Amino acid sequence: MKKVSLILTILVLCMAMVSAASAETVQPNPVTIDFSKLDDRYVTADIKYADGKVSLELYELECFDKEAIEGLKAGDVLETDGKQITVETAAPDGETGDFYINKDTDSQLLLCLNTLTGCYEVNYPEEDDRVPFISIGTLENVELDAYTVFLDASDPEAELPTMYNGTDLLKKLQDPNEAAFDVKNIKVLFGIDNQPVLIWRYYSVAQ
Repeated sequence: MKKVSLILTILVLCMAMVSAASAETVQPNPVTIDFSKLDDRYVTADIKYADGKVSLELYELECFDKEAIEGLKAGDVLETDGKQITVETAAPDGETGDFYINKDTDSQLLLCLNTLTGCYEVNYPEEDDRVPFISIGTLENVELDAYTVFLDASDPEAELPTMYNGTDLLKKLQDPNEAAFDVKNIKVLFGIDNQPVLIWRYYSVAQ
């Protein structure tokens, strides 16, 4: 009887080891934006002002390979938004085409397919559909002048954005009463030499 119990214990351990060995970790796709070549790029950013200098931290949407998400199984790990989520269940939603990880649990994740990129993006409906970003780097000592166009659409009651220039923006960055510029509510269009030519601030519930 003891031998049978020992054999069963060894079999269970072996199965556990095989299961652990076959588990996979799925990470976000590598960023596609070349930080050294931003010309003609329209990039999400945070603007920061400190010690009289302006910096832009640039971001790209976090996204996942379609086949990797649809191939997730129990025991796999999904790395997203700086966290590791162990997969208990993974299944598509038949009505919407969305994909759920650990549905109806405390670790539930909703992934939506971006039809333009063909990749899945994590979505947080309870946080106003927030989507995680990946930082691609920070531009230091950014110059803002009268030739930089600044469109401000941060007022949710305004029908159209208000047009300013870079000098006006610099003043707003120094005004503590201004809405936040660092909640990923900025889009920057870059010209030559990584110089911003158009900065657009839009409304965000986080401001």
